[in-house]
Amino acid sequence: MEIQFENFDVRELFDNKYVVIIGDSVTRGIYKDLVMCLSSDRECLDQQELKQKGEISFLGDQLVEGGVQTNGIEYKEIREFCTSRILLRFYFVTRCFNSYVETVLADLHFHEKPDILILNSCLWDINRYGPNGMKEYVSNLNRLFASLDLILNEKYDKTRENKILNNNKPLIIWLTTFPISSQPRGGLFTEETLSRSRKTLRLDVMQANYKSQQLALKYNINVIDMHYHFRNELDLRANDGIHWLGQGHLKARNLIIDHICKSWGVRVPKR
Repeated sequence: MEIQFENFDVRELFDNKYVVIIGDSVTRGIYKDLVMCLSSDRECLDQQELKQKGEISFLGDQLVEGGVQTNGIEYKEIREFCTSRILLRFYFVTRCFNSYVETVLADLHFHEKPDILILNSCLWDINRYGPNGMKEYVSNLNRLFASLDLILNEKYDKTRENKILNNNKPLIIWLTTFPISSQPRGGLFTEETLSRSRKTLRLDVMQANYKSQQLALKYNINVIDMHYHFRNELDLRANDGIHWLGQGHLKARNLIIDHICKSWGVRVPKR
């Protein structure tokens, strides 16, 4: 039975924590849902709130960088929700690993490391980077996970290059990609990519998820299989066949919070 967490459970779990989320627009929905949890007692977001991108402020957060309206692979958006006790940051990416992601990871390395790092990237990778998208996706996943293992699992003195022993490693969670419909539509697709991949896209996502899980396990990275958990929840999917309704993000939130609690040995509520 799925555990239901209240907003105050999330606030308590994230107290004095730094959480970073990296991914696409579906992952941004996860970030926005957490912002709502941390700033209000509402149960879930409406579709308009989830659909918007690049807004200057959302429920008290702020747009740090980017947000210029475009559907190109160069789109960037950095958001941040900050209180005296919690820092939650989101980075929009269109590829699991490239020079931009490398810059983001370097920033996390040379500044304070997050307590929790949640990542997903797939649909842009396999649809917007040419016919070799899947092959390059697997290669880039290897580079991403190797970089995470090297950078985030080591602590360095900022003023010296000497390594400091530190057992408080970040909790890194890879999310598999949610199931998509057979007729998806949205800004990440072009006519060319849809005509090339529409017939096989759902299977491509399943293949990409399998490969990402295998690689994550190889690097001892936690995995939440969102595709599995949402395979029978298609009524919670938005009309575009890609994104999810507020109730869908509520379910995703419960899965993520439950995973964090179990990883940290935190007792989950009995309700």
